[in-house]
Amino acid sequence: MHLSDHALRARAASATTSTTPATTREAAVRIPVILKDNIATSDLPTTAGSVALGGSQPRKDAFIVRKLRRAGAIVLGKGR
Repeated sequence: MHLSDHALRARAASATTSTTPATTREAAVRIPVILKDNIATSDLPTTAGSVALGGSQPRKDAFIVRKLRRAGAIVLGKGR
C-alpha cells in the first residue's frame, strides 16, 4: 500500500478553512479515498501490485482521479 504524505495535512486544512456546506458541484469535499493501485496518480507510484512496475511514477492523473480531486475528494493512498 502506498500512502500520500500530504493527504492528511490537506484534509485537516480543508476541514478548518471551509465552514459552508458543500454544493452539488463539490459533492466529494473532504471525502477520503483509497484508490486501486492500477489507477494512475501523479503523486503516488502506480505499480499494480507488480515488482516489475516498482518505480513507475505517472506524469499525470487518470481521468477518474482528476474528476475526484476536482470534486474535492482527498486521495489518501493506493492499495491492491
